[in-house]
Amino acid sequence: MATWTDIPDEVLEPGKPIRSVDALALRDNAIAIAEGAPNAPRIAGQQGPAVHTGGIANGAVTNVKIATMNASKLTGTINGARMPVGAGGVGTYAMVIPVQPATFSTIYSWNQTVAGSNLRTSNADSAGGGGVLSGTWRILSYRIARYAQGEGGDDVGGMAVRIS
Repeated sequence: MATWTDIPDEVLEPGKPIRSVDALALRDNAIAIAEGAPNAPRIAGQQGPAVHTGGIANGAVTNVKIATMNASKLTGTINGARMPVGAGGVGTYAMVIPVQPATFSTIYSWNQTVAGSNLRTSNADSAGGGGVLSGTWRILSYRIARYAQGEGGDDVGGMAVRIS
């Protein structure tokens, strides 16, 4: 904690350079006021070395509000973002490819939403050997595609993000 120092008026001379000892005291005095040091002037509503509810406008923060804060209030959405909870959770990304079609080719495009049951996890080489996904996913690639046997074309995997 900084120490409050009384600086006599006579050592602060107009038009003269300030002494370093007085400059250090002025610097430390601002800190001492904020910390509520002994003999330092008090900030309105401050009692001792800590700021209390009376020093906060309209009592916006109270001990009851702080005591009821718990981990559940620190998870979930923050400005529309979500913290992923594990692989495949909402907010996570995955390399995906459409589930192998029975008869017709399957193509999904950029920004399209797709049920996870229609997607499998994939490798970068578009090998779709992974499991079927759950939830709803948004395609983040120009195009992902699986072609039915005999229709030709190269299977194309890509990136998706789980949105629900």
